[in-house]
Amino acid sequence: ATVHAVSPGKLWKMDRLVYQALKIAFSKHVEERKNIALQAVPLLQALPRETKSKLGEVMVLEEFDGGELIIRQGEPGDKFYIIDQGSVNVVIDGQHVTTLSPGTYFGERALVHDDVRSADVVTEVLTTCFSISRDVFKQFFESLEHAWTFSVLRDTPIFASMSDMHLLQVARCMKSVHVPP
Repeated sequence: ATVHAVSPGKLWKMDRLVYQALKIAFSKHVEERKNIALQAVPLLQALPRETKSKLGEVMVLEEFDGGELIIRQGEPGDKFYIIDQGSVNVVIDGQHVTTLSPGTYFGERALVHDDVRSADVVTEVLTTCFSISRDVFKQFFESLEHAWTFSVLRDTPIFASMSDMHLLQVARCMKSVHVPP
């Protein structure tokens, strides 16, 4: 592309190879941060390594200014968030409930239960989060639900003599049911 200056100024230029090397290094750094974030979420521990790797590929890094509203109470849930850097305040009905820091997550309840958001989530400072869309979360949650069921079945004495293959088949046949209080 050709660029024409409309007034005097100063430009900085970068060699294409340097730019490409920086881009690769930054991508690797973000991938490492994604892996750390995924390892920090107990909710995802039951997922196999290859499933977590696929989940990491679809996570999006989002940046929010201090004081920015990420989630509004009462609205439909559209994303799951894992805090990478910074912190957020959780507020329910105008009352501060807790502050979340890097390695913690929020937004899962509305996605798991197909419900509206139960709280406002507002950043305290400049905050970066990895987000996962509703559709992707639901797709992976099915795998997660089977993994949880498999884990529970494996630890249940009545199923102790079954092979892992049979336990997995039983887990896939089971479906969780939400029971109101």
